[in-house]
Amino acid sequence: MLILRSLPLTLLFLSACATSQAAPPSADEAGFWRIMDTRAMGSHSFIKKHPQWDGRNAVIAVLDTGVDMGIAGLQKSSDGKIKVIEARDFTGQGEVTLFEAKTETIEGKKWLKSDEGKVRSYEKLSPQPIDGKWRLGFLLESRFQNSAVKDINLNASTNDKFAVLVAKTKKGFVAFVDRDGNGELTGAQAIQNYNEAQQSFTMALSDPKTMTPPLTFTLHIDDATNTVTFHFDDGGHGTHVAGIACGYGLMGRPGFNGIAPGAQILSLKIGDNTLSGGSTTSDSMRKAIEFAGEWTKKHKRAVIINMSYGIGSEIEGESDIDQALDDTLQKYPLLAAAVSAGNSGPGLSTVGTPAAAQLAVSAAAMLPKASAEAMFGSRIDQDKVFSFSSRGGEIAKPDLLAPGIASASVPRFDHRDIKGGTSMAAPQLAGAHALLVSAALANKTRFSGRTLKRALMDSAKPISGYLPFAQGAGVPQIEKAFKALQALSKHKEPFAVAGYSVSAPVPTSDSGFGNAAYWRAGNWLPPSETGQEFSISALFHDVSAKERDGFQTMLRFKPEASWLSIDRRVGRLVGDNKLTVRVTYNRKALSKPGVYHGKIQVYPDDGADIPAAVLWNTIVVPYTFGAHNQHQLTRKNQQLDPGDFQRIPILVPPGATHCRISMTVPKRKWGRNYLKIYDPRGRSWAPNARLTSSESGTVAYADISGKELMPGIWEVLPYASFRNKNRSHFNLKIQFRGIESKPITRYSHKAGKTPSGSFKVVNRFNSTFKGSVSGNIV
Repeated sequence: MLILRSLPLTLLFLSACATSQAAPPSADEAGFWRIMDTRAMGSHSFIKKHPQWDGRNAVIAVLDTGVDMGIAGLQKSSDGKIKVIEARDFTGQGEVTLFEAKTETIEGKKWLKSDEGKVRSYEKLSPQPIDGKWRLGFLLESRFQNSAVKDINLNASTNDKFAVLVAKTKKGFVAFVDRDGNGELTGAQAIQNYNEAQQSFTMALSDPKTMTPPLTFTLHIDDATNTVTFHFDDGGHGTHVAGIACGYGLMGRPGFNGIAPGAQILSLKIGDNTLSGGSTTSDSMRKAIEFAGEWTKKHKRAVIINMSYGIGSEIEGESDIDQALDDTLQKYPLLAAAVSAGNSGPGLSTVGTPAAAQLAVSAAAMLPKASAEAMFGSRIDQDKVFSFSSRGGEIAKPDLLAPGIASASVPRFDHRDIKGGTSMAAPQLAGAHALLVSAALANKTRFSGRTLKRALMDSAKPISGYLPFAQGAGVPQIEKAFKALQALSKHKEPFAVAGYSVSAPVPTSDSGFGNAAYWRAGNWLPPSETGQEFSISALFHDVSAKERDGFQTMLRFKPEASWLSIDRRVGRLVGDNKLTVRVTYNRKALSKPGVYHGKIQVYPDDGADIPAAVLWNTIVVPYTFGAHNQHQLTRKNQQLDPGDFQRIPILVPPGATHCRISMTVPKRKWGRNYLKIYDPRGRSWAPNARLTSSESGTVAYADISGKELMPGIWEVLPYASFRNKNRSHFNLKIQFRGIESKPITRYSHKAGKTPSGSFKVVNRFNSTFKGSVSGNIV
C-alpha cells in the first residue's frame, strides 16, 4: 500500500467571518468528491437519481486489518441501520484463552483467580452464570509490542493486563472486561458476541477529556474452543478501505460518503498487525472467504468480499488462495469479490494473488485528474493509471479500473487519512457491486455474483493511452451497468453457470499455463499451422449432474484486433466439457518493437449479447542487439508528460555478459524522471527506481552482469512522476557488452623481479571493443 500524507482537513472548514458561523456547504458543493472520487464510476449521479439504491440491503465483507466501527462514518448507514453488523478475527491476534476461575478470599474480599491473574467484585455483576461457573482470561498489552498501537489505554505503560470474565447466562454467553486493567470489575457491563448485540467498547482512559481511545474493541466468545477473541483495527488499512466502500458521513461531515453509503459491513480481520506490514496467511484468508460465503447462505443476502490484500505470485491463478477464492465464488451464487491487483507495476505480468482468481474482479488503480490537482497540485492532462498499479500478461487481469487514492476514515491513532494503491481501488468496485445489488433488490431484478461482474465489465469505459493489461475493460459506469444487469436477468444462461474458465499454454510461465496468451519468448510466435490454443469450459454452482450435463450454449467469438484471427466464428459448449479454439497472429503486423494486445470477446447465445469471457493475447516484440546497432540502443530528446512512461522491451543478445542502462537529462532541458527495470520473469530488478534530475544533476543508471543478466526479454521503463509540474525530458542509452575474463592461468612473483602472469579476455561479440584493463595484487 502506498501511503501519502495530507494536510489537516480542518483547513477546508475555515470561515471567512469570525463573528458568525454559517452552515458549511454540502460535501458535494465543497468539492469533497475530489479527494474521494464518487464521480468516475457515476455512483454520485446514480444515487442522486435513485436515493434508495445507495447500497442498502447489500453487505460488504471487508477482509483486512479490521474495521473500527467507533469512527465517524462507520457507525450508521444512510438508512439509520448499524453499519458494521459482524466482526471476527481470523488471525488469532486478539485471541484469549479462558480458564476455569477459582474463588479465593483475601483480607475479607472475594476474588476469582486463575494462573494468569485475579479479579474481584464479580459477585456484583449482572447477569450471573446459571451454572455458577466463571471462566477467566487476560488480554496482555505486551502482545501489541510490534503493533502500531502499543499502549492501548494511553497510560504510558505497555505491559498492562486486561481481564475478561465469561459466564453462561440465560441470554447466552456474556463477557465482562476489566477496561482499566486494575482487577476491579465494579460497574462492568455484560458484553455479548458482536453479531448478537453489536456492542463495542474502548479501554478506560485516565483523562477522557483530553484523550481519545486509540482502538474500538468487540468480542466473540467461542465455547467450543474455550476462547474469547478481541476484534480491533490496529493497522488502519481496513478502516480506510471500509470508508471508501460504504462510509456515511465520513469524519463527521454530512454528505461526505463512500461509494455505497447504504451498505453494511462484515469486518473479517485477516491481517495480524504485530507481523510486518499487517501480514496474513492463506489459512486466515481461506477461513474468512468461506465465512463470507456461509454468511450469504445463512442470511440469504448478497455479500461482496473486498480484499485489499495480496502478494506477488509466480503461478498466477493457480495458487492455493486463488483456487480457494474461485471455489468459494463458484459455490455461493450470492457472493462476489473485488480484489486489489497489486502495487508491483508498471512491469508486465505483475498481478499478484488472490487477484488472479478468475471469478473475482481484480482492481487496477487510477489517478483521477481532479484528485491529482486537489491533493498534490498536479496538472496531469487526463486521468492516468498509476504507474505502481500491477499489469496483466500471463493472466487476463486486471478486470476493471477505479480511483486508487482517497481521503477516508482512519482509526483515532492514524493521522494519515489519504492513502493510495490498488487497495483503494478495490473498495470502489466493491461499492459499485453494492449499488447494483441495492438497485436490483428494489426492482426485483434477478442477479448473482457473476452477473454483477459481467454487467460492470460490459459498462466499462477505457481511458485513452492504456491497453487492457493496465486497466482491464476500463472504468465501470453504474447506470449503464444496471441496464446490463436488467438485460441479463431476462435470460437463462447467466444463471445456469457460475462463469467460464479460460486456459492457454504459456511456455514462459512457471506453471506452463495461464488464462491468457502471453508471448515473451524472443521473437518466436506459434506458427500459423498450429496457432495459439485456448480451452474454454463452463463452471457450475452446486447443481445436479442432470442440470450440468444438460447445459449447452453456442459461443460466438468476436476478435477486436486486426492482427489476430480465430479458427471459427461460433463453437458449441456442452456440459463441463472443454471447447478448444485456435488463434493465429499476422506476423507482418507484429514486426515493430513494442507490446501488442488484442482480445477476442466471447458471447453465449442466450446471454443478452453481453460478453461472458474474453481471450487475451499479449505479444511482446523486443528490440534486438547485434553488429547492426553495435549492441546498443539510444533514445535522445524524449519527452514525458506528468504521470506518463515509456515501455521498452529489450532482448538480451547471445554472449552478453554486461548491460548498462543510463538515463540523463538533455542539456538546457528540464527533467525529473525515474527508471524502473523488470527482468524476464516480471520481477522488479531493483526495489527502488533510479532518479535522474536536472535540478540535482543526478543520473539514473543500472549495471547488470553475471547471473543477474538472465536471458530473455527485459523491460526498461522511464517514467515521470504525476507530481511533476512540467513536461520532462530525458536521454536513454542501453549498451550490451560481451567481455568475459577467464581466470589467471599463469602467475609469478619472485623476490626482486617484476610480477608477471597471464589471463584471457574474450570478446563474445563480433565487434571491436576498445577499452582498458586495471587490477590489483592483494
